[in-house]
Amino acid sequence: MTTFTQEVRFESSFSGPVQMIAGGYYNHGKSHTIQAEVLPYDATGAPAFTEDVPHSSNEVAEFGDLTYTPIAAVELSAGIRGATLGFKHAYVADGWINGVEYESQSHFLLANDCTQRKYIHSDLLSSGNN
Repeated sequence: MTTFTQEVRFESSFSGPVQMIAGGYYNHGKSHTIQAEVLPYDATGAPAFTEDVPHSSNEVAEFGDLTYTPIAAVELSAGIRGATLGFKHAYVADGWINGVEYESQSHFLLANDCTQRKYIHSDLLSSGNN
């Protein structure tokens, strides 16, 4: 399995009452599982069954938060995060046990491709500092 993850973030340190955080996030994962049942072989020496299960996922997100402190004892904060998450799955089976010659490609293929877009976090907070 291979994975790549990266996050970029900006956090302010302004002298005034308003502070902000903004950034982005990326994650990509990929795996590939191959299985072969080597016995029993057919007359040509091909395995009875082979299975290939590739999988990949991608997530891209952006986020932001704004904090306002009108006086030292009060802090107001609002934030949001949006994300897109996508998956790709496939199941490929070959082999004479499945009724096909070993050289054929993708005798049985089951594929799923799903992408969703959601805003999964939004809040408004108020707190007193002691």
